[in-house]
Amino acid sequence: MANEHTNVETGKPKSSKLPRILGATIAFLLIVGGGGVWYLRHTKVQASAALTGEDNRPAGVIHLDSFIVNLADQDQITYLRATIDLGVDRTPESKETVPTARIRDAIISVLATRKSQELLTPEGKQKLKEDLIASLKDRVPEIGVRDVYFTDFLVQR
Repeated sequence: MANEHTNVETGKPKSSKLPRILGATIAFLLIVGGGGVWYLRHTKVQASAALTGEDNRPAGVIHLDSFIVNLADQDQITYLRATIDLGVDRTPESKETVPTARIRDAIISVLATRKSQELLTPEGKQKLKEDLIASLKDRVPEIGVRDVYFTDFLVQR
């Protein structure tokens, strides 16, 4: 006589589907719960920015031609080629009103003081961005530089 929990054809005990169902349910709940938490956090940040009037995006972007500068390394000749875009608060009315010469001079003045070893680390690049923003805010305040974007960055030794 066969046990009611035994498969008649193979003689092996029947496997319960309960663990599979519970596992799938738990996985589903974790995915849905994680998505819900992400959604709530994301909408909370957007709502607080809308209430306070803060918008971290710049009003416009000024594209600059590539820079090629000698770096400040003493033991060898090194170069930096970088293409930079500037995120600005105030977009000039036309291309002719952009103070390109002053912008490029401020950037070259900062780039030429760097050593190649500094620029090869993520921290060095971040520090360079901060210094470029500070220099541009000081020397070209009318454009309201908010961010610096490297679209090309090559250090040659």
